[in-house]
Amino acid sequence: MAGDWIKVEHETPDKPEVVAIAAALDIDQDAVFGKLMRLWMWADQNTVDGYAPRVTKTFVDRYCHAPGMAVAMEEAGWLLVSDGGLTIPKFDRHNGKSAKHRALTKNRMKTLRTNGYGPSVTNASPDEEEEREVFVDVKTKDAGVVALKDFDWESIRDDCRKASQSIPCKLKQDASIVVKAVVLSRTRFSQAWLWDSVEATRLKDTPNKPRYFTGVLRAKCKESGLNLNALLKQIEIPDSYFRKTVTP
Repeated sequence: MAGDWIKVEHETPDKPEVVAIAAALDIDQDAVFGKLMRLWMWADQNTVDGYAPRVTKTFVDRYCHAPGMAVAMEEAGWLLVSDGGLTIPKFDRHNGKSAKHRALTKNRMKTLRTNGYGPSVTNASPDEEEEREVFVDVKTKDAGVVALKDFDWESIRDDCRKASQSIPCKLKQDASIVVKAVVLSRTRFSQAWLWDSVEATRLKDTPNKPRYFTGVLRAKCKESGLNLNALLKQIEIPDSYFRKTVTP
């Protein structure tokens, strides 16, 4: 099938994270790369965005035929572990339906330009216009600058709308926290934290669900030594993106 593939960058086998995992397992980088590919292909087939509920580190070790693989990935920042399951951070940057669509579009437009059929600025395809439009930045103090174009905004928008069903937000400030929490679940903490907090809010009989949601998520962050308020302040989302995310 056309969708049975994953996107991998040329430099992946030599990335510092791969080097660190290889050192931790005392195997060569090529072996680590092969095991990562095997796990990523599994995630692409069995998850939507890299979050695998109820999956354990033991499974990762067994599936990759490498004892200690999960811990090594976690220490390298390529695996997030929570009580609810495991998350491969930023998985939807390269894989998932929207990410693959962007990759195919980029290759198609590159081929057109190479053959002399590239569109002009005033006659660009909708996909190329979208690529140009989203070249804005989410600013983070700890991780430098994360490009908005690296996020799957279709998936983020869907998650925001799903969360809003349990967390009705009348104020823009409350809606902004939900959007930022969804973004953070792809960069700084597990998506299990996000959805556990959403579910707890749904079940809670309170007139101020946005405040309760923030409190639950703040407590989860605190347990892991993270400051939710500081994380929220680190992200600046342009109004154009905010409107695109929360507007039906």
